[in-house]
Amino acid sequence: MGYHHSQYQADGQDHRGWFIGSFMENPAARTDVVEIKYTEFPVGPTEHGLKTSGTFECSIMVSGKARAIIGDDEKIWQAGDFIAIEPGTPNNLVLEILEPVQIFTVKAPCDPTAKKVIG
Repeated sequence: MGYHHSQYQADGQDHRGWFIGSFMENPAARTDVVEIKYTEFPVGPTEHGLKTSGTFECSIMVSGKARAIIGDDEKIWQAGDFIAIEPGTPNNLVLEILEPVQIFTVKAPCDPTAKKVIG
């Protein structure tokens, strides 16, 4: 049995915020079952483009407010909201940050090659 105790900023620094997944160095944090990310954004537009993914994705807004595009819809989501996205659905959950945000994202299964930027 093993475990890994760390800080998400330290482990996620080399992986754009992802701290659980098949790409992690520590065996206890390395799995092909799921990817987990924590991220923060300040107010303003982001450099994130519209993307699709071949995996299921669920993001949970811990704090803040952001403008998002999911499929053909534009949404404002805020602290306490979650967005579950089916594979193949175009999305950008951080198109514009309206209030500083903290977001957890879970993707399953873990597939670092599943994301495709489309715009």
